[in-house]
Amino acid sequence: MFEAMVLTWGSPCMCLCRLGQRVITNLSLFSLNPVSRLNAEGRARFFKGHIREQVIEAELSWIAGIVLLIATSYALMKFDVLWVIFGVVALTLYMLPIASTRDVFRVLPWEMVLLVVAPMVLHFGAESEFLTAHLAWWDDFTSLAFAFSTATLGLILVLELRMFSKVRMNRPFSVLFVVMFTLAVSGFWQIGLFMSDMFLSTHGQGTNGEVMTVLVWNLLGGLVMGFVYDLYLKALPEKRLKTFEIAHPHLWGSGK
Repeated sequence: MFEAMVLTWGSPCMCLCRLGQRVITNLSLFSLNPVSRLNAEGRARFFKGHIREQVIEAELSWIAGIVLLIATSYALMKFDVLWVIFGVVALTLYMLPIASTRDVFRVLPWEMVLLVVAPMVLHFGAESEFLTAHLAWWDDFTSLAFAFSTATLGLILVLELRMFSKVRMNRPFSVLFVVMFTLAVSGFWQIGLFMSDMFLSTHGQGTNGEVMTVLVWNLLGGLVMGFVYDLYLKALPEKRLKTFEIAHPHLWGSGK
């Protein structure tokens, strides 16, 4: 009877134990580092061929991500609601690949993250008010930087929709999506500035002409960045694409 119980319950218990051990292993801190999952020979090849480039790229992206986190925290301390929302959305898109793969090397390219954080740094820069008062083109420059940043968020959204959902976009529609996303965010941003001026007694929105100028710059920025990113992803070396795993080889294909 004892042997029968062992045969009856032993196999399921062993399976549960192995499953539990595998879950614990996958959720352990060491699973964040792909090097820890390699044997001695594989670790040697990894260090020899890829780890240096991968670590440098990841560290640059981490630095840009830390700047984004600091800027968002500063916006929260100043109770700058629009920039808090912008920062939280950007941080969420930044952390999603890391959280989904549990791998800190699966980060967005550092140049993308810098473009996202650039308008926040310009907005909170110590000399921003001085430059606005003394340089006639400074407001246009910050509007263009915001457009580049928003277009970058639109591209990241396209990439992560491809990675984590069944949504597929061909190349022309992806460019159109980036442009429309930039214009949509710009429009909602102006509505947010209007509501802030009305209820919080701020002075973030200018005249009707100034608002339309900002929208035009955002349209131009979205158009430029849509085509720039089309060329950018096709020009990226395959090694970087594999390092970041940000794009599928057929992302900009014919839509198949």
